[in-house]
Amino acid sequence: SELTDDLNELIAATSFTADGRLLVASTLADQRFSNPLSGHYWQVEDLATHNLVRSRSLWDATLALPKQAGYGELRKEELKGPGGELTVAVIRTITDADGRAFRAVVAEDHRNVEVSVGEYVRDLAPALIVLASALMGAFFIQITVGLAPLESLRIAVKNVIAQRTARLDVAAPSEVQPLADEINRLLDAQEKALSRARSRATDLAHGLKTPLQVLSADIRTLRKKG
Repeated sequence: SELTDDLNELIAATSFTADGRLLVASTLADQRFSNPLSGHYWQVEDLATHNLVRSRSLWDATLALPKQAGYGELRKEELKGPGGELTVAVIRTITDADGRAFRAVVAEDHRNVEVSVGEYVRDLAPALIVLASALMGAFFIQITVGLAPLESLRIAVKNVIAQRTARLDVAAPSEVQPLADEINRLLDAQEKALSRARSRATDLAHGLKTPLQVLSADIRTLRKKG
């Protein structure tokens, strides 16, 4: 993060003089650390003497740090700034080759962090909207293309129901072709069943024709005899 980069820059600029005084050889590149009460602060503490070197932005205030030094590790804390405002801070304690230790901290006003996050979100929002629109468009195209074979199958079934065709006359993709084949087999079986039923009805009609003719002749004879 930006705070961690600033902290590393501060540590690189910090050393002890020959007489043991804490020295920060150069200020940080970010000009906000030089502007009083800008919301961006740094501070270095000699852990042996508790002498401090501070950024100009702190003016005459100091950052109250946790009592535990936490040697070597990067710590993130929320500290009170010079005006009592809440700051987000990163802290690291460093020990040099001679065993002398100092603790460096870089802090930023919490409100500045919120503003930065808000600006980042605002900058990112148009790209996210475009990405979401593209994904929705791709999803719609995929659904449309994927359902196209089923639509042709639906039309073929509708033609069978309307008796415009006897079977599904559709070249379906491999994914739905087994379904089309099963429907056609069902239609073929139904047609065969209807054909057998018609044949049996015809045979029955022929079987009843002769007895009915005989019965009709008998009725006419009885009528003549009166």
